[in-house]
Amino acid sequence: MGEVHARPRGVIIPLPDPEFRPKLPALAAHEPRGEILLFTGVRYERQPEPPPSLSDGHGPNRRRRRS
Repeated sequence: MGEVHARPRGVIIPLPDPEFRPKLPALAAHEPRGEILLFTGVRYERQPEPPPSLSDGHGPNRRRRRS
């Protein structure tokens, strides 16, 4: 059997102290604010429904279930 090698879990990058960060101008109440967007890495898209087929013998409102 081979040896087990532990991989590093990550690198911690400390943020600078507040006194060393650049000063941003304050926003007025009427100014738009930023938005936080969460990207999960999964894209969900709804596919168009196929037209009902009368040729399958089950009628237009019956659907088959797939497992």
